Amino acid sequence: MLATGARAHVPPMDGLEASRHARGDVPGHPDALDHGRRPLPVGVVALRDLRDARTVREAVRAGRRVIVLGAGVLGMELALAAAERGADVVAVHHGDVPMARNLDRGGGRTLSHAADAAGVAMAAHARAEGVLLHDRGTGDERFQALLLADGGRIDGDLLVLSCGVTARDELASAAGLAVGRGVLVDGDLRSWTDPDVFAIGDCAHVAVPGSARPDGQVPGGPSGLIGPGWRQADALAALLAAEASAPGGARRPGAGARPPPPTPGARPS
Repeated sequence: MLATGARAHVPPMDGLEASRHARGDVPGHPDALDHGRRPLPVGVVALRDLRDARTVREAVRAGRRVIVLGAGVLGMELALAAAERGADVVAVHHGDVPMARNLDRGGGRTLSHAADAAGVAMAAHARAEGVLLHDRGTGDERFQALLLADGGRIDGDLLVLSCGVTARDELASAAGLAVGRGVLVDGDLRSWTDPDVFAIGDCAHVAVPGSARPDGQVPGGPSGLIGPGWRQADALAALLAAEASAPGGARRPGAGARPPPPTPGARPS
């Protein structure tokens, strides 16, 4: 069972190119994954681990100005929570309304008005183009402002990237399993390629086998949310338990450990 998770997607913006390479978000750099060779600049986090959460907490407690790039479920949840605790928050997104994948236009407008009333400044139709970094004279640079495509800028103390995730599917790909935006699995979470392999959570791309479009793309992808991952874990545990208790034993033909390949030149015992 694969549960290798995902890494935060670092968008292609001026000032973040080196960080994208180090985090493995640039094709052709699979060996640079999360090794910390070039982390995000000081003052920029992606909210994927406890260290990121602590950085956000410190900024919120100090009443800093927090810019959230991305207005999906996680971005809006963070923006509202930070504003509730006293931070000066701006949520930046390039669409008409926040949470456009989850809400219709009317629902999105309602959320936008509610967020504004709760203290979150909503910056819609704002396409981020780069980050402005300030050299503190110590050899490292710190985030100062988010630069927009229309020439504007939004100054802040902390930039939180909430721009989706990229599945960690390198192991599956190296093993010859089909991958799309993650390890391709069916409704039972079985790999399209090998029914003895399962995947759950942020690394799993659940889709109907054979549903690839003419261009080879498969609809859907990992949600990047924790709830679906827990539900998948429960469903897989129930499935495996049912198979284990089925009459005739727990194993399907071919399931389980396979004997190692014969050593070249060795004689049968």
